[in-house]
Amino acid sequence: MMDNILVRNLTPHEVNLRYDDDVIAICPSGYCPRVVMPDVTERPTRIVTEQGDEAVVPVADVASGQLQLDPPLPAPAPGVRLVVSRLVAAAAPDREDLLVPDKLVRDQLGHVVGCERLAVPTGV
Repeated sequence: MMDNILVRNLTPHEVNLRYDDDVIAICPSGYCPRVVMPDVTERPTRIVTEQGDEAVVPVADVASGQLQLDPPLPAPAPGVRLVVSRLVAAAAPDREDLLVPDKLVRDQLGHVVGCERLAVPTGV
C-alpha cells in the first residue's frame, strides 16, 4: 500500500524533486522557521587563515545552548509532512512529521539544483 501525504515546504526556496526523468517543484509555503542560537558562552580567539590573515573573533560554545526555531514549527497535522532543512530538523529531534531533501543533485558549479528523494531525518 502506498502512503499518501501532503507536503508543505518550510524552506525559503523551491525544492525540486527529481524522479523517473521528471521533476516536481515543491514551492515554499512562505512560512520559514530558522535556527537561532541562544545566548551562549563566547571567548575571543585569534584565528589565522591559510592565506596568513589574522583576526581576533568571538568563538561561541554552542554546546552550552539549545538550538531554537524562530518562528516555531507549526503544530503537527494528520497526513501533513513538513519539508525542512537538516539544521531545522536537528533543532526539532522530537518531531516525527519532518522530511529533508536527500540525495542532492548539483550542477557543474556545485550548486544544489534538486534532490532525488525526501528522507525522514532520524539521527540528524
